[in-house]
Amino acid sequence: MFLARCEKLDRDTLIWASDLLGIVNTKDGMVVRYRCVCGETAELLTGSRSDVRVSVHLGLAA
Repeated sequence: MFLARCEKLDRDTLIWASDLLGIVNTKDGMVVRYRCVCGETAELLTGSRSDVRVSVHLGLAA
């Protein structure tokens, strides 16, 4: 599990393995796509190459 910021709920939320939709390794770091607790699909940029952890909702309804 990991912690991600939910823009809709304006709070940090726990994301479980069952919420993961995919992981892609890019030149900027790892992009983790997941289903947020609010129901939106979101992505988290993380990894050793990313300067900061960035979590954004993609605007796709559940």
